[in-house]
Amino acid sequence: MKLEQTTSKYDEANVFLMKLMDQEEEMLENFNKEISKMRQVERNYLENMSKDHEKAMLELEARRNELMSREMDLQKRQVDNDNESNKLYLERKQNEMAIEEQRKADEKMMHLAEEHKARI
Repeated sequence: MKLEQTTSKYDEANVFLMKLMDQEEEMLENFNKEISKMRQVERNYLENMSKDHEKAMLELEARRNELMSREMDLQKRQVDNDNESNKLYLERKQNEMAIEEQRKADEKMMHLAEEHKARI
């Protein structure tokens, strides 16, 4: 009877230990799954961050190129404006000189007309 009780207690302890080991194994498996999930989440996060960073860099590069293009366009316009201003200045100077020449010619004509009148 004592042997049967001891054997029974031994079997109970063995079953208890087996359940405990199964629980430990299940807990370890769940822990490893959670760690894997966390690592995957971290990888996804870093990958998204990297993509966002890349996208931002491309947008900044595009913006820089656009601004450089606009700057070059403005510089060209400034050169064109300077050329137009110089051209206008020269045309006004020529016009002023022509007006002055016309005025002198008019004075000469008036003077000649007066001389001609005086002779008649």
